[in-house]
Amino acid sequence: MFAGIRVSPQSWWGNNSRMASNQGESSATGLHPLTDRKEYETQYFGFTPKSFVDGVYNAMVEYLSDFVEVTHKYFLDDERFKEQISVEALQESSNRLFVHLRDAFDKAFDRLENYLMKNIFHIPSGIVLPEDKVHMSDPVTESMDQKLDNELEELREKIRNAQYVNCRLQKWLQDVDSVQHVLDSLLAQLQKWQMVCRESNVTDLGETISFVADRTRQLLTQCNAMKATQAERNNNVKGSRYVPVKLQ
Repeated sequence: MFAGIRVSPQSWWGNNSRMASNQGESSATGLHPLTDRKEYETQYFGFTPKSFVDGVYNAMVEYLSDFVEVTHKYFLDDERFKEQISVEALQESSNRLFVHLRDAFDKAFDRLENYLMKNIFHIPSGIVLPEDKVHMSDPVTESMDQKLDNELEELREKIRNAQYVNCRLQKWLQDVDSVQHVLDSLLAQLQKWQMVCRESNVTDLGETISFVADRTRQLLTQCNAMKATQAERNNNVKGSRYVPVKLQ
C-alpha cells in the first residue's frame, strides 16, 4: 500500500560523499594493495558493510510501512470510526504518519550508520590481516620469481609429455578394441561349430577334423593316381594310332 512512497537508501544517505571519503582513506594508507579498506572489510566480514546497512534500512522501512498499513486497515474496518472520518482523510493521515515515521527513522538511522561504519565495520589503516602478513614479511624477489617460472616450465613439459602418452595409450586402446572384435568373431564362429557338432552327434571335434583330413588326403592320392593312369592310357593310344604314308 505504501510501497509507492518508500525512499531507497541511496537517496537518503548521501552515498556519493561516503564513497569519496572511503576512497581517500584507502589511498592514504600507502600499504600493500591487499590492504584496501573496502576489500579488507569484505574479506574479514564476508560481506560489504554497505550492503549490510542497506539491508537493515530496507527491512526497517518495510516494517514501518507494514505498521502504518495495519493501522490504516484497523481504522478502516472499525465501525466506530467510519462515520467520524472519511476514507480519503484516513488515507491522507496514514500517508502523513508514514512520512513522519520515516523521516524520524532516517535521522536516527543516519547516526547508527555513522557509528557502525566508524566503530564496528571499519578496519584501521595500520591493521594487516594474518593471511596477508606473508606479503609484507616475505616479499617476492627476482630469484624467487625466476624459480617459479622454471617450475612452471617444468610443469608445462610434464603436461606435454602426459598428453603424448595419453595419445599413445588411446591408439593402443583402439588397436586392442580391434583385436578384441576379431577374437569375439572367432569365438562366435567356434561356438557355432560346436553347436553343429553337437547336433551331428560329433563328440570329439579334434578327432573328427583329423579323420576328415586323412580321408581327404586319401581321396587326393587316389585322384592323382587316376589322373596318372588316364594320362598313361592316352599316351599308349597315341603311340599305336595308324599314320598314313605318302608314296612318291
